[in-house]
Amino acid sequence: MVTASAAYCNFGYETTFKTPASTNKAFGLNTRISTMDRKNFIKLIGNLGTQDYQAALETKYEGALNIEFDITTPWFLKGIIGTLVTTGAGPYTHTCTPANSPPSMTVEVGIDLATDAVMKFLGVVVQEARITCEVGEQPAKCTLTCLYANESKASSGIGSQAAVDDAPFNFAYGSIEVPGASVIGDTQRVEVSIRRNAELLYGLGSRHATGVQFKQREYEITTLNSFDDASTYLEKMYGSASGPAATATEIATVIFKLNNGLGTTALRSYTWNFGKTKIDRHSIQGLEFEGTLMEQVTMHPLTLTNVIAVNNTSAMP
Repeated sequence: MVTASAAYCNFGYETTFKTPASTNKAFGLNTRISTMDRKNFIKLIGNLGTQDYQAALETKYEGALNIEFDITTPWFLKGIIGTLVTTGAGPYTHTCTPANSPPSMTVEVGIDLATDAVMKFLGVVVQEARITCEVGEQPAKCTLTCLYANESKASSGIGSQAAVDDAPFNFAYGSIEVPGASVIGDTQRVEVSIRRNAELLYGLGSRHATGVQFKQREYEITTLNSFDDASTYLEKMYGSASGPAATATEIATVIFKLNNGLGTTALRSYTWNFGKTKIDRHSIQGLEFEGTLMEQVTMHPLTLTNVIAVNNTSAMP
Protein backbone atom coordinates (compact mmCIF):
# COMPACT_ATOMS: atom_id res chain seq x y z
CA MET A 1 0.00 0.00 0.00
CA VAL A 2 1.38 3.40 -1.06
CA THR A 3 0.88 6.45 1.18
CA ALA A 4 1.23 10.16 0.46
CA SER A 5 4.69 10.22 2.04
CA ALA A 6 5.92 7.96 -0.77
CA ALA A 7 4.79 10.27 -3.59
CA TYR A 8 5.18 13.83 -4.86
CA CYS A 9 3.73 16.15 -7.51
CA ASN A 10 5.76 19.00 -9.03
CA PHE A 11 5.42 21.09 -12.18
CA GLY A 12 7.22 23.50 -14.47
CA TYR A 13 6.41 25.63 -17.51
CA GLU A 14 7.42 24.40 -20.96
CA THR A 15 9.24 26.63 -23.43
CA THR A 16 8.12 24.35 -26.27
CA PHE A 17 4.79 22.51 -26.17
CA LYS A 18 5.13 18.96 -24.71
CA THR A 19 8.93 19.27 -24.42
CA PRO A 20 9.88 18.34 -20.82
CA ALA A 21 10.54 21.28 -18.51
CA SER A 22 12.28 21.39 -15.14
CA THR A 23 9.67 20.45 -12.53
CA ASN A 24 10.78 22.59 -9.60
CA LYS A 25 7.49 24.12 -8.41
CA ALA A 26 4.72 22.91 -6.12
CA PHE A 27 1.08 23.69 -6.84
CA GLY A 28 0.37 24.29 -3.14
CA LEU A 29 -0.15 22.37 0.07
CA ASN A 30 -2.40 19.35 0.53
CA THR A 31 -2.08 18.52 -3.18
CA ARG A 32 -4.41 15.80 -4.43
CA ILE A 33 -4.60 14.34 -7.92
CA SER A 34 -8.12 12.99 -8.18
CA THR A 35 -7.78 11.93 -11.83
CA MET A 36 -4.90 10.55 -13.90
CA ASP A 37 -6.78 9.27 -16.93
CA ARG A 38 -5.57 8.51 -20.42
CA LYS A 39 -7.23 7.20 -23.58
CA ASN A 40 -6.12 5.53 -26.82
CA PHE A 41 -9.47 6.36 -28.46
CA ILE A 42 -9.73 2.85 -29.91
CA LYS A 43 -11.84 2.62 -33.05
CA LEU A 44 -13.45 -0.81 -33.55
CA ILE A 45 -13.66 -1.80 -37.21
CA GLY A 46 -15.98 -4.47 -38.54
CA ASN A 47 -16.53 -6.21 -41.86
CA LEU A 48 -19.22 -7.95 -43.88
CA GLY A 49 -19.95 -11.60 -43.12
CA THR A 50 -19.45 -11.55 -39.33
CA GLN A 51 -20.88 -9.97 -36.23
CA ASP A 52 -17.44 -9.65 -34.65
CA TYR A 53 -15.24 -6.60 -35.07
CA GLN A 54 -12.15 -7.41 -37.09
CA ALA A 55 -9.68 -4.81 -35.88
CA ALA A 56 -9.05 -2.35 -33.06
CA LEU A 57 -7.31 0.79 -34.29
CA GLU A 58 -5.60 3.27 -31.98
CA THR A 59 -6.43 6.81 -33.03
CA LYS A 60 -5.31 9.87 -31.03
CA TYR A 61 -3.75 9.76 -27.54
CA GLU A 62 -5.01 12.15 -24.87
CA GLY A 63 -4.82 12.37 -21.09
CA ALA A 64 -6.64 14.20 -18.32
CA LEU A 65 -5.52 15.42 -14.89
CA ASN A 66 -7.57 16.85 -12.06
CA ILE A 67 -5.33 18.53 -9.49
CA GLU A 68 -6.62 19.97 -6.20
CA PHE A 69 -4.60 21.92 -3.65
CA ASP A 70 -4.72 24.52 -0.89
CA ILE A 71 -3.67 27.91 -2.28
CA THR A 72 -0.25 29.11 -1.12
CA THR A 73 2.35 30.41 -3.61
CA PRO A 74 0.99 32.04 -6.80
CA TRP A 75 3.08 30.26 -9.46
CA PHE A 76 0.16 28.14 -10.70
CA LEU A 77 -1.58 31.30 -11.95
CA LYS A 78 0.67 31.64 -15.01
CA GLY A 79 -0.74 28.44 -16.52
CA ILE A 80 -4.31 29.69 -16.05
CA ILE A 81 -3.99 33.34 -17.00
CA GLY A 82 -0.91 33.67 -19.16
CA THR A 83 1.73 36.14 -17.93
CA LEU A 84 3.42 36.84 -14.61
CA VAL A 85 5.51 39.96 -13.92
CA THR A 86 7.23 40.62 -10.58
CA THR A 87 7.91 44.06 -9.10
CA GLY A 88 8.76 45.50 -5.70
CA ALA A 89 11.24 44.51 -3.02
CA GLY A 90 10.11 42.64 0.09
CA PRO A 91 7.17 42.19 -0.18
CA TYR A 92 7.07 41.45 -3.90
CA THR A 93 4.08 41.94 -6.20
CA HIS A 94 3.40 39.28 -8.83
CA THR A 95 0.92 40.55 -11.45
CA CYS A 96 -0.78 38.08 -13.78
CA THR A 97 -2.56 39.48 -16.84
CA PRO A 98 -4.62 37.47 -19.37
CA ALA A 99 -2.85 36.15 -22.46
CA ASN A 100 -4.44 34.37 -25.39
CA SER A 101 -2.10 31.37 -25.04
CA PRO A 102 -0.97 30.48 -21.50
CA PRO A 103 2.13 28.26 -21.39
CA SER A 104 1.83 24.50 -21.21
CA MET A 105 3.22 22.60 -18.24
CA THR A 106 5.18 19.48 -17.45
CA VAL A 107 3.71 17.80 -14.38
CA GLU A 108 5.84 15.15 -12.66
CA VAL A 109 4.37 12.56 -10.33
CA GLY A 110 6.81 10.24 -8.59
CA ILE A 111 5.81 7.22 -6.51
CA ASP A 112 8.50 5.57 -4.40
CA LEU A 113 7.99 1.84 -4.93
CA ALA A 114 10.22 -1.25 -5.00
CA THR A 115 10.42 -0.40 -8.71
CA ASP A 116 9.77 3.35 -8.78
CA ALA A 117 7.20 4.95 -11.05
CA VAL A 118 8.22 8.42 -12.26
CA MET A 119 5.55 9.78 -14.61
CA LYS A 120 5.93 13.01 -16.55
CA PHE A 121 2.79 14.45 -18.13
CA LEU A 122 3.75 16.63 -21.08
CA GLY A 123 1.87 19.43 -22.79
CA VAL A 124 -0.45 19.90 -19.83
CA VAL A 125 -2.95 22.74 -20.40
CA VAL A 126 -5.64 24.06 -18.06
CA GLN A 127 -9.22 23.63 -19.21
CA GLU A 128 -10.77 25.14 -16.08
CA ALA A 129 -9.58 26.53 -12.75
CA ARG A 130 -11.93 26.82 -9.79
CA ILE A 131 -10.93 28.83 -6.69
CA THR A 132 -13.06 28.43 -3.56
CA CYS A 133 -13.07 30.23 -0.22
CA GLU A 134 -15.76 29.59 2.38
CA VAL A 135 -16.50 30.03 6.06
CA GLY A 136 -15.57 26.89 7.99
CA GLU A 137 -12.58 24.71 8.68
CA GLN A 138 -11.18 24.54 5.14
CA PRO A 139 -8.54 26.86 3.64
CA ALA A 140 -8.92 28.51 0.23
CA LYS A 141 -8.65 25.85 -2.46
CA CYS A 142 -7.98 25.53 -6.17
CA THR A 143 -9.02 22.75 -8.54
CA LEU A 144 -7.43 22.48 -11.99
CA THR A 145 -9.05 20.46 -14.76
CA CYS A 146 -6.34 19.74 -17.34
CA LEU A 147 -5.67 17.96 -20.64
CA TYR A 148 -2.25 16.66 -21.65
CA ALA A 149 -0.70 15.59 -24.95
CA ASN A 150 1.87 12.95 -24.04
CA GLU A 151 3.60 11.29 -21.10
CA SER A 152 6.64 9.27 -20.15
CA LYS A 153 7.27 6.76 -17.37
CA ALA A 154 10.61 5.82 -15.85
CA SER A 155 11.55 3.34 -13.12
CA SER A 156 14.42 5.45 -11.78
CA GLY A 157 15.26 9.10 -11.18
CA ILE A 158 12.82 9.51 -8.30
CA GLY A 159 12.75 13.07 -6.95
CA SER A 160 11.07 14.75 -3.98
CA GLN A 161 8.31 17.22 -3.26
CA ALA A 162 9.20 20.84 -4.08
CA ALA A 163 9.13 23.20 -1.11
CA VAL A 164 6.19 25.49 -0.36
CA ASP A 165 7.23 28.78 1.24
CA ASP A 166 3.83 30.38 1.88
CA ALA A 167 1.02 29.38 4.22
CA PRO A 168 -2.55 28.70 3.02
CA PHE A 169 -5.36 31.25 3.40
CA ASN A 170 -8.42 30.98 5.61
CA PHE A 171 -11.67 32.91 5.19
CA ALA A 172 -10.99 35.40 8.00
CA TYR A 173 -9.42 38.06 5.75
CA GLY A 174 -11.22 37.20 2.53
CA SER A 175 -13.72 39.57 0.92
CA ILE A 176 -15.69 40.31 -2.21
CA GLU A 177 -16.50 43.82 -3.44
CA VAL A 178 -19.53 44.34 -5.71
CA PRO A 179 -18.82 46.88 -7.12
CA GLY A 180 -15.19 47.61 -6.22
CA ALA A 181 -14.76 49.27 -2.80
CA SER A 182 -18.21 48.02 -1.66
CA VAL A 183 -17.50 44.98 0.53
CA ILE A 184 -20.45 42.57 0.78
CA GLY A 185 -20.84 41.65 4.44
CA ASP A 186 -21.74 38.19 5.78
CA THR A 187 -20.45 36.44 2.67
CA GLN A 188 -20.26 32.72 3.41
CA ARG A 189 -18.72 31.42 0.20
CA VAL A 190 -17.05 32.70 -2.97
CA GLU A 191 -16.21 30.50 -5.93
CA VAL A 192 -14.35 31.85 -8.97
CA SER A 193 -14.19 29.76 -12.15
CA ILE A 194 -12.00 30.47 -15.17
CA ARG A 195 -12.64 28.31 -18.23
CA ARG A 196 -9.96 28.43 -20.92
CA ASN A 197 -11.70 25.94 -23.27
CA ALA A 198 -8.42 24.48 -24.50
CA GLU A 199 -8.43 22.02 -27.40
CA LEU A 200 -5.49 19.81 -28.35
CA LEU A 201 -4.58 19.93 -32.05
CA TYR A 202 -3.41 16.93 -34.09
CA GLY A 203 -1.63 16.50 -37.42
CA LEU A 204 -0.61 13.73 -39.80
CA GLY A 205 2.36 11.66 -38.71
CA SER A 206 1.60 11.18 -35.01
CA ARG A 207 -1.29 10.32 -32.75
CA HIS A 208 0.06 12.73 -30.15
CA ALA A 209 -1.14 16.35 -30.16
CA THR A 210 1.11 18.81 -31.97
CA GLY A 211 -0.26 21.97 -30.40
CA VAL A 212 -3.09 23.56 -28.45
CA GLN A 213 -5.75 26.12 -29.22
CA PHE A 214 -7.33 28.21 -26.48
CA LYS A 215 -10.79 29.30 -27.50
CA GLN A 216 -13.05 31.70 -25.59
CA ARG A 217 -12.35 32.70 -21.98
CA GLU A 218 -15.26 32.37 -19.57
CA TYR A 219 -15.38 33.80 -16.05
CA GLU A 220 -17.98 32.95 -13.42
CA ILE A 221 -18.34 34.06 -9.80
CA THR A 222 -20.75 32.39 -7.37
CA THR A 223 -21.38 33.81 -3.91
CA LEU A 224 -23.50 32.89 -0.91
CA ASN A 225 -24.38 35.44 1.76
CA SER A 226 -27.15 36.39 4.17
CA PHE A 227 -30.03 38.23 2.50
CA ASP A 228 -30.45 41.51 4.35
CA ASP A 229 -30.67 44.15 1.60
CA ALA A 230 -32.33 43.74 -1.79
CA SER A 231 -30.08 46.40 -3.30
CA THR A 232 -26.96 44.28 -2.73
CA TYR A 233 -27.65 41.81 -5.54
CA LEU A 234 -31.36 41.43 -6.34
CA GLU A 235 -31.96 44.94 -7.67
CA LYS A 236 -28.74 44.73 -9.71
CA MET A 237 -30.09 41.59 -11.34
CA TYR A 238 -33.44 43.30 -12.00
CA GLY A 239 -31.83 46.43 -13.36
CA SER A 240 -34.20 48.51 -11.23
CA ALA A 241 -35.57 48.80 -7.69
CA SER A 242 -39.08 47.68 -8.66
CA GLY A 243 -38.59 44.51 -10.75
CA PRO A 244 -36.99 43.16 -13.92
CA ALA A 245 -36.11 45.92 -16.36
CA ALA A 246 -35.16 45.63 -20.02
CA THR A 247 -31.50 45.23 -19.04
CA ALA A 248 -29.71 44.13 -15.90
CA THR A 249 -27.26 46.44 -14.17
CA GLU A 250 -23.71 46.26 -15.51
CA ILE A 251 -21.32 46.25 -12.57
CA ALA A 252 -18.11 48.04 -13.55
CA THR A 253 -15.75 46.10 -11.25
CA VAL A 254 -15.90 43.05 -8.99
CA ILE A 255 -12.95 42.38 -6.69
CA PHE A 256 -12.25 39.14 -4.81
CA LYS A 257 -9.50 39.16 -2.18
CA LEU A 258 -7.58 36.67 -0.08
CA ASN A 259 -5.29 38.05 2.61
CA ASN A 260 -3.40 36.72 5.63
CA GLY A 261 -3.94 39.92 7.63
CA LEU A 262 -0.23 40.63 8.10
CA GLY A 263 2.02 43.40 6.85
CA THR A 264 5.39 44.22 5.22
CA THR A 265 7.41 41.09 4.36
CA ALA A 266 4.90 38.83 6.14
CA LEU A 267 2.04 39.94 3.85
CA ARG A 268 0.49 37.28 1.61
CA SER A 269 -2.47 38.22 -0.57
CA TYR A 270 -4.36 37.59 -3.80
CA THR A 271 -6.57 40.18 -5.52
CA TRP A 272 -8.76 39.20 -8.48
CA ASN A 273 -9.87 42.29 -10.45
CA PHE A 274 -12.83 41.70 -12.76
CA GLY A 275 -14.69 44.20 -14.92
CA LYS A 276 -18.03 44.48 -16.80
CA THR A 277 -20.07 42.02 -14.78
CA LYS A 278 -23.75 41.12 -14.86
CA ILE A 279 -25.75 38.87 -12.55
CA ASP A 280 -27.09 35.79 -14.30
CA ARG A 281 -28.86 33.96 -11.48
CA HIS A 282 -30.20 34.88 -8.04
CA SER A 283 -31.89 32.55 -5.57
CA ILE A 284 -33.20 32.98 -2.04
CA GLN A 285 -33.02 30.08 0.38
CA GLY A 286 -34.15 29.39 3.95
CA LEU A 287 -37.47 31.27 4.08
CA GLU A 288 -38.88 29.14 6.90
CA PHE A 289 -39.44 29.17 10.63
CA GLU A 290 -36.04 29.16 12.41
CA GLY A 291 -34.34 29.44 9.02
CA THR A 292 -31.60 31.89 8.02
CA LEU A 293 -32.43 33.75 4.85
CA MET A 294 -29.59 33.35 2.37
CA GLU A 295 -29.06 34.50 -1.21
CA GLN A 296 -26.94 32.73 -3.80
CA VAL A 297 -25.76 34.69 -6.80
CA THR A 298 -24.03 33.70 -10.05
CA MET A 299 -22.27 36.48 -11.94
CA HIS A 300 -20.53 36.53 -15.32
CA PRO A 301 -17.67 39.00 -15.75
CA LEU A 302 -16.71 39.73 -19.35
CA THR A 303 -13.14 40.68 -18.48
CA LEU A 304 -10.39 39.95 -15.98
CA THR A 305 -8.04 42.91 -15.62
CA ASN A 306 -5.43 41.01 -13.61
CA VAL A 307 -4.66 38.94 -10.54
CA ILE A 308 -2.21 40.53 -8.13
CA ALA A 309 -0.40 38.28 -5.65
CA VAL A 310 1.91 39.50 -2.89
CA ASN A 311 4.51 37.48 -0.99
CA ASN A 312 8.16 37.73 0.00
CA THR A 313 9.62 35.65 -2.86
CA SER A 314 11.50 37.74 -5.42
CA ALA A 315 11.00 35.44 -8.43
CA MET A 316 9.18 32.33 -9.51
CA PRO A 317 11.46 29.27 -9.18
